[in-house]
Amino acid sequence: MKKVTLSLLVSLALLSSCTSSVKIALNESQWPQKKEYAVVNQKPLFKQQTLAFGDYKTQEVKRSWTKGTKSSSGFSMGGASIYVDHLTKKQTFRFKLQDGSQTSEAYCATNIKARDLVLGNAHSGFNQVLDLLSIGIETDNQFYAKIIPEANAQPWELFFDNRAAQRSKTYAGSLLQSPDNYYTIVSINKLQGKNGPVALPFGAVGFEFRNMQGQPVAAISIIDKGIVYLNDVSPAEKFLLANACAALLLQANDIGI
Repeated sequence: MKKVTLSLLVSLALLSSCTSSVKIALNESQWPQKKEYAVVNQKPLFKQQTLAFGDYKTQEVKRSWTKGTKSSSGFSMGGASIYVDHLTKKQTFRFKLQDGSQTSEAYCATNIKARDLVLGNAHSGFNQVLDLLSIGIETDNQFYAKIIPEANAQPWELFFDNRAAQRSKTYAGSLLQSPDNYYTIVSINKLQGKNGPVALPFGAVGFEFRNMQGQPVAAISIIDKGIVYLNDVSPAEKFLLANACAALLLQANDIGI
């Protein structure tokens, strides 16, 4: 994801007669009962970072830098082995998210090349994304997260293409547990304007999670410190989506948003 600068947004807001507060534009007919949560980055320092929105707060964020070699190598992350070829540099981090009654774990890796990524075998989540959605994923700057919403639960896998996020209006990533249980992630490139939504000429200002029926269930704004939007879904689904939103927001902090 590219950095969304305030000067760019202000300029676009002035040109488009936007309202005083710059926010992403959601399709209100599809968000009748949305909840909006401002993101608080309480300790932005590398080793002490915490992130919170609404009832959700990270307990800990642990990061580490790792370098690869010119030959095939692998690393283990949350019980899953990820093998990469010609890996030059990646960052891995993990975090826990709590909402007062439950705690999850998430394991993440940034700067991965899609063509070198192999997760387990041919039936891995990554290959399921390709087969299920029939898409061509960009080869550079992939983000991966494994989310375990509760102890002993079947994990979810998040795949996010940072390049496609800035270029495609139909696909930026996926969150899936199986071919029968998944979400797609699409870019948002519109701001709320005085006279309606205003489309930006390039880039993205947020991302929306859609269920298998194409209905939006969660979204994040990457303007300033960020905003998380959750639609009217069950508490368990909200918690899962909160984890996915937190993972994307933490990745955004890594790369300067």
